[in-house]
Amino acid sequence: MLQKNKINLNEISHNSAMGLVSRVLNMGVLLTEVYVDTVGDPEKYRISLSERFPSIKFVVAKKADSLYPVVSRASIVAKVTRDRALRD
Repeated sequence: MLQKNKINLNEISHNSAMGLVSRVLNMGVLLTEVYVDTVGDPEKYRISLSERFPSIKFVVAKKADSLYPVVSRASIVAKVTRDRALRD
């Protein structure tokens, strides 16, 4: 009765990313390429994303925010959005 499904932080992050991609696709946005800063093994993560969304090219890398300017900008936007949500 008190048994909980165990899920680790990597799975939570992966599920969140997949949920975001799904939401964007459901909005009618044409995604062709997605850059992801990885948690866990980058290749396993890329394969998982590619299997779920085969029409999208995924670039998954450790420290992607320091390698790809688009990821750096997205990281800043996410942090500002989070800070505003917490403030409000």
